[in-house]
Amino acid sequence: MTEQDAAQPLEGESALSAHADLIAARWQTGVGLAIALVAVLLAWATWQIPSQPHAMDGGARLVPGLCAGALLLCGLWLVWEARHGGWRHAPAFSSDVRVQVIPWVWVSAGILLSGLLMARSGFVVAATLCYVLALQGLRLAAQPQLRVSVQRWAGDLATGALIACVVYALFTQVLGIDLPAGWLAWN
Repeated sequence: MTEQDAAQPLEGESALSAHADLIAARWQTGVGLAIALVAVLLAWATWQIPSQPHAMDGGARLVPGLCAGALLLCGLWLVWEARHGGWRHAPAFSSDVRVQVIPWVWVSAGILLSGLLMARSGFVVAATLCYVLALQGLRLAAQPQLRVSVQRWAGDLATGALIACVVYALFTQVLGIDLPAGWLAWN
């Protein structure tokens, strides 16, 4: 057996690799189509919002419509990428992929708790909580060996509160959208 023969994949190995590539392409195409479908549903929901005939700022449909358009472009781009060689930097498909439950729980808890607390505690508190919990989950997904750090939590809390305050001010003062003030109301 020569070095060239050793470098050639066996017939069964190339068939297995081709099958894995086909599964990956189908999965990637499905993800892109799902994102495009969500965009179409978002666009449909946006057009259900009553129009404001004399709105100088574009009205209530502007931002959700732009988001729907951007999301549709992203979904279609993902489908195109999947059909033309696959996602460039995605890890290879393998059957030993583990679902990371703990990070998923952190992110889900952040989203659900912020939704449940929004009306009572206000936007700033709920958005800060969502930021901190979701960030813990995303960090844990990227670095499973990372341990809890009080300094990291304090920094995340300060950053989340700053972002939430800026967003709250922009929405209420600039766009004129009423967000719940909750515990931070000036009564």
